[in-house]
Amino acid sequence: STSGPKWLAFNPSERVKELAVAGAKAILLYGPPRTGKTRAIDALMARDNADRATIQIHDGWSYEHLMLGMKAAGTSFDWKAGPLLNAIHAGKKVIVLEEANRTQLVQSLGEVFSLLETRYRGSKNAMFLRDGTSFYIPEETLFVFSMNTLDNSTEEVDDALLGRVVSVEFPPRVEDARAILSDAKLPFEAIDRVCEFYAGVLSKYPLGHGYFSNVTSNPSDLIQYYVNYLRPVIQKRFRHDESSLRSIDLLADELLRS
Repeated sequence: STSGPKWLAFNPSERVKELAVAGAKAILLYGPPRTGKTRAIDALMARDNADRATIQIHDGWSYEHLMLGMKAAGTSFDWKAGPLLNAIHAGKKVIVLEEANRTQLVQSLGEVFSLLETRYRGSKNAMFLRDGTSFYIPEETLFVFSMNTLDNSTEEVDDALLGRVVSVEFPPRVEDARAILSDAKLPFEAIDRVCEFYAGVLSKYPLGHGYFSNVTSNPSDLIQYYVNYLRPVIQKRFRHDESSLRSIDLLADELLRS
């Protein structure tokens, strides 16, 4: 669970819903992998809903990839819209940009960055794109960005972008791990042991609670589950810190072995 003031211990998924209902039009979800960010986005609008566009950001995507660039057309070149510009032109109500920090997002967004805030929406705030066409963002369009805070190979999110979005942190939560284990019908005693183990892991590494989603109802499977699902992630993190890995291994032996 979250340490510090009680007002930090909110349910992030519920907070995202509240913000959307209250009229937020640009929301950033950030935190380690497997902490419920995608599930929270899907709760706002299903992935297969025709009013939603989901764009997976790739490493180093530029404005030309995401918005508008010159592309070869036979023997000549012509302007070609990217997935974000296409989604806006198509009138999508929810536009999701996943792994937003895999590129220098402010530069890649271009005009979208300038028009992201609610007060700059609508045709009255239209701007000209590089191809000379007029462009604006409808008032009702909701942008949702997700960011993996443990991916060291990605870009930092610009402070200027943080000033234009409302941000919701998705930390690892023992209570969410407990809910996952309860749904898997793991016995209560085993759930307590797993949660105690998980709290010990979190004192060293922010492992997402979603890594417990494949746990079965059989307590005798727990140590093997640790070996197959959890330890590879933890081992990667502590590849240069054998003492920390060993302490977690010993904790697993104490609490997960039947």
